[in-house]
Amino acid sequence: MDKVIVNVSSYGRIDSLEKAIKSIYHQCDVINVAFNDNHSNIPLFLYDTKINLFLTDNSLGDAFKFINLKNQDGYFFTIDDDLIYPSNYVSETIKKCLEFDNKKVVTYHGRSFKSFPISSYYRSANERYSCLENVKNDTLVQFGGTGVMCFHTSLFKLPIEYFQFPNMADIWIGKYCMENKIEIICLKHLKGYIQYIPQKTTIYDVESKNDFIQTQVVNSIFNKTINLENLKNYNKNNSLEQIPNISIPQPTPPPHEPVKIEKTLEINKKTIDYQKVNRIFSNLQNNTQQKPQVNTNNLKLNSKQISTFNKKKFR
Repeated sequence: MDKVIVNVSSYGRIDSLEKAIKSIYHQCDVINVAFNDNHSNIPLFLYDTKINLFLTDNSLGDAFKFINLKNQDGYFFTIDDDLIYPSNYVSETIKKCLEFDNKKVVTYHGRSFKSFPISSYYRSANERYSCLENVKNDTLVQFGGTGVMCFHTSLFKLPIEYFQFPNMADIWIGKYCMENKIEIICLKHLKGYIQYIPQKTTIYDVESKNDFIQTQVVNSIFNKTINLENLKNYNKNNSLEQIPNISIPQPTPPPHEPVKIEKTLEINKKTIDYQKVNRIFSNLQNNTQQKPQVNTNNLKLNSKQISTFNKKKFR
């Protein structure tokens, strides 16, 4: 049986982090926790033989879920610190991975766009599927929620440097998967299967007010003239500010071997027919009478089922 690795990045949510970890603790072999919070006030529940603690600086926010991906082998689960996971979450999710021969990324939250370029990552999506609401069928999505995501590490291993901007892990994973022809499937589930721990603020609350960078990263998938390096000098106050470099101090205690950050990233560059991508999604939107089919070889996008957007929880 392959190892089950759970990964979470947390900032300012110690109480809900403990609840999230508790809900999935007995379902996994190891838990990697990127603790972006006050390092002088590390909660005792993180000092556990099953938990690998990484003291991080929050420079990448939720992307630190993937801080140790390069060194892992097995089923890689990424969770959020504001969700409670059911007792059969890991076993049922792995069943779906196996159904797809470990060749797809699975999630319980996602969104898709009818055409590209988009004008806004948070407002342009014409299909949204929430982990907190009913999703009637397994559905192909372009961007999956990393708070409820799983894939086998044989599919890919990205170094942390791939995530160039903070608090947009969903976009980076979606970008990589589209550029490398890896499908992301939002899994069928019932409302209440995953539960939300209310928070004072979320990434959506902050980032949706100005999603220029998120939108540019998405459009860069299809427009190779967009230079992401130039975006490092952009901030939301319209002033020049270099995004800080990643700095990962050695966690103490408990002692852990430091993560080796690769300096280069080789991405499998495959040719994408972008006009065909837009045409496929446009045709599927019009074919509302076609019933979705699920199999391990050819899962079709179900454009008929458009879930109601849940304003209480966004990824």
